[in-house]
Amino acid sequence: MRRTWKMICASMLVAVCIAACQAATGGQSGALRKGQGVYFVQPQDGAVFEDHKVKIVMGVKGKTIRPAGEIIPGTGHHHLIINSDPEGRGETMGRSRQTIHYGNGETSAVISLPTGKHQLTLQFANGLHVSYGKDWRHTIEITVK
Repeated sequence: MRRTWKMICASMLVAVCIAACQAATGGQSGALRKGQGVYFVQPQDGAVFEDHKVKIVMGVKGKTIRPAGEIIPGTGHHHLIINSDPEGRGETMGRSRQTIHYGNGETSAVISLPTGKHQLTLQFANGLHVSYGKDWRHTIEITVK
C-alpha cells in the first residue's frame, strides 16, 4: 500500500513539474527552453488592454542586440509582426504595416492597435534583416477593447 502511495505521489509530482515548465516557457520555442531565444517582457500572452496604445518590451537570450547594417555573428535586432505570418529561416524580413523593424537596436516601443484580438510575433534577425527562423521567434495573443 505504501509503495502505491509513493508511486501516486511521484507521478503527481512529475505532472506538476511538467505543467510548471510549460507555463514558465509560455509556449516558447525549444531554443528559449535551452536558454536562448526571444521573448516578450511585456505584454504577457492573453493580456487585455483598455487603451489602443500598447507598450511592447522585447528580450533576447543567447544573442546580442546590435543595430542593423552589417552581419556580425551572434548579433541581430528585433522585428514585430502583427497579425501576419513570420518569415522562415534565411528569409529577408519584409517591411509593411504588419512588420515593424527595430533596426536601431530598440528593445521597447509603443504601438497603436485597433479594437480586437491581435497576434504579435517577435522575430530576431541579423544585421541585414535576414530571419534567424522559428527558434528565434515567439508569438503571443492580446486583446484591445
